[in-house]
Amino acid sequence: MEKDNKTEIKIEIIKSDTKSDDHFRKKPKVKRSTIPFKCPVCNDMILFKCEIPDDVKVFPYRIEYEHYDHVILIDLDNNHEIREIKPK
Repeated sequence: MEKDNKTEIKIEIIKSDTKSDDHFRKKPKVKRSTIPFKCPVCNDMILFKCEIPDDVKVFPYRIEYEHYDHVILIDLDNNHEIREIKPK
């Protein structure tokens, strides 16, 4: 009697956990822009890079920006245009 020279192939199905599938999920969109403006406190020119998440529905959107030793409040509208700049 001759033996069959068949090789056995084992197939394992591994369940994927949700952490490894994170790269397939959609990330929220972010609106980005660079806005130049003059600081109302020290008169320096600032190139402000802002990122507003896409899920923000309430405008004007207020951002606190630390500039040297003072804080500036910046109100942005939905087109990334500055509505108001004031010291805190």
